[in-house]
Amino acid sequence: MKPVFDGNGIASKSGYIRSYYYDTVTKEYMGWSDEFINVGVSMPGCSTDIAPIEQIPGIVAVFNENRWEQKEDHRDETVYSTTDGEPTVVDYIGPIKEDFTTKSPNTAFDKWNGNEWVTDEKLLQLAQVAENETKKLQLRSVADVEIEWRQDAVNIGIATNQETKGLEEWKEYRVLLMRVDPTEPLWPLVPTE
Repeated sequence: MKPVFDGNGIASKSGYIRSYYYDTVTKEYMGWSDEFINVGVSMPGCSTDIAPIEQIPGIVAVFNENRWEQKEDHRDETVYSTTDGEPTVVDYIGPIKEDFTTKSPNTAFDKWNGNEWVTDEKLLQLAQVAENETKKLQLRSVADVEIEWRQDAVNIGIATNQETKGLEEWKEYRVLLMRVDPTEPLWPLVPTE
């Protein structure tokens, strides 16, 4: 037997009813249970006797006043800001917010054109040149250290033949290294001992 409710939602006749529960904040469907409602009692909080619509992947049932609605559910999906490409995880119910896309940028130099990410070739080239300049400085630092101690050995007359030969190889390497064009680098081979 089903309970009978008055105009205020209070049972005037007791009975069993299926209660469909929804979250207090998001209002999304949480599950159901069969409840016995006593006289003078209302439906359990955050529930309704209206059955939700069929569950579909990527869609969630949300209770709105007196009916269930279907809303997009992208929670836990990674989306990307179309302003700066930064990733973020969706933590809300509904469509993906404006200024975000599910398409990930391919490089740190991509710009959103309204439909897709397009690499800013000028920025990419500038970054590659800067990276090559840094690599060149690091390699030069290694060469300087290798040359310095060998040069000391030669200067004070205690260098072995192998150290003298190594000094010449490292000096040649350093000269070739300094000639490297960072826009189109062809790195010289590092001398081997």
